[in-house]
Amino acid sequence: MCLISMCMRIKHVQNMSNKENIMTETDKNPDTNCWFVFIIVCMATMLYFGIIFTFGAMFVDMMETFESERSSTATIQSLLVGISLSFSVVSGALISKFELHVAALASSILVPFGFLISFFVAEIYYLYITISVISGIGIATTHEISVVVIQQMFPQRLHPICFAIHSTGVNFAGILYPFLIERLLDTYGVHGTFLTLGGLFMNSFASFIILSYNTKHHKIKGRQDEKIKCTENTRDGSNSENESDNIIPSETEHLCSSEDHMPVGDKTVGNENALCDKQDIMELEDAVPELESHIQISLSSLLTKQYIFLLLASAMCIPAINTFQGFTVDIFVWKGFSVSQGLFSFVPFNVFSLLSNFIPVLAKKYIKRLSCFVLPMCFCIIGILSQLLVYVSADYITMLAGTSLVGLSFGGVVPAMFIAGAKIVSRREWPVASGLLMTVIGVVSSGLGPVFGSIRDRTGTYTPTIITIGILQAAGALFYMLALISRKNEFTKKRLSENLPQEMSRLKEIDAERV
Repeated sequence: MCLISMCMRIKHVQNMSNKENIMTETDKNPDTNCWFVFIIVCMATMLYFGIIFTFGAMFVDMMETFESERSSTATIQSLLVGISLSFSVVSGALISKFELHVAALASSILVPFGFLISFFVAEIYYLYITISVISGIGIATTHEISVVVIQQMFPQRLHPICFAIHSTGVNFAGILYPFLIERLLDTYGVHGTFLTLGGLFMNSFASFIILSYNTKHHKIKGRQDEKIKCTENTRDGSNSENESDNIIPSETEHLCSSEDHMPVGDKTVGNENALCDKQDIMELEDAVPELESHIQISLSSLLTKQYIFLLLASAMCIPAINTFQGFTVDIFVWKGFSVSQGLFSFVPFNVFSLLSNFIPVLAKKYIKRLSCFVLPMCFCIIGILSQLLVYVSADYITMLAGTSLVGLSFGGVVPAMFIAGAKIVSRREWPVASGLLMTVIGVVSSGLGPVFGSIRDRTGTYTPTIITIGILQAAGALFYMLALISRKNEFTKKRLSENLPQEMSRLKEIDAERV
């Protein structure tokens, strides 16, 4: 009975640390398969997330087709953005429980289904369910899959470039989608556009196929490596301990041979030494309560000052820019420009957003000792200047310049937020941490759109909206600054605690010399 209990405890430790061991192997050199999976999930994210940030291109046409007010029309994109981001925390939990390819299958069904059934919608309020809820849940799952793939398949040194490449896909889609949507609206109308986009999104089934193959590939490779390592460690263990203890080798051989009869999901890679060494077995048995308690307090350890400030700052600045994107075309019309000129503004917006995606990467590479909170704070300040430029603009060039600065701010603050989050949060907590970030951003985004749309309907101007967006950018910069101060204080305390024993010993030596 004691041996069975010990085996169960060892297997529990193996299952809990399986991902960490796989990451240790991947950290050395990500293989070609990892990069291939990364490209596929980035393409799926580009296909999905590109539409939610350019959905405002259909704003005016939907108002005319459904004869609705701005507040009800803006609710579609606000809920789409909100649910696509806020459902990420649930998606992160589901991905942690199930495998990635299962989540990819669910998202590849939900997103096209929501747009396809929107073809039959006669009232704008039904779009809240079909597009905003059904498709939004699928988009959220796809985005969280891509974030988890980057965080778990690549080492931390590659996170900045991976997040930058991941964000550029959305920018490329943001450049192409407005022209595609304009052509579809002129040819097929609003309902025909929904039907065409639904057919386009069905191509995302490729991500499910690739992730399914990747999972099976790692399982087969893991079982082969496990048998080889277990055989070698059993041989080494029997040679070293055969004279002193004949019980442990037999137990070890029993444990290793039982691996072949276990279900596929229970097999792990990288902990074979623990099964073949008596001392490691005892250490793992003692470590089980510690691991279980660590899992129970993971949420409390996640909510540090730095993470809370990061959460508040991101909830201020990013939803404000999301709302601006939804009203971009209508803001251009309010300024006296045409719908086509408003659609063209998505081009400089996404071009500058694309360029700013690589600013955090270059800054981290060439600027040493740069805090992870400095860049998002700077991008929030750029967001304040962009709203000021949009507010005072009187000609088309100035308006495009203001929109370009909005894209510069948005393209830089999103990857900078993920880089900062990955820096201050452990890998095991990252799926929940990134999901919580996106959830808070999504909830705030869901409320800002209808509120700003209602204000526009009542006042007849976008001036209060532009001013409020600028204030939210300023609040985001303030919270990023507080996170920076908190990080510096924590680093200072850590250095003091490390140097305190040396200082105490030095003072004792001085006192001894005086005596």
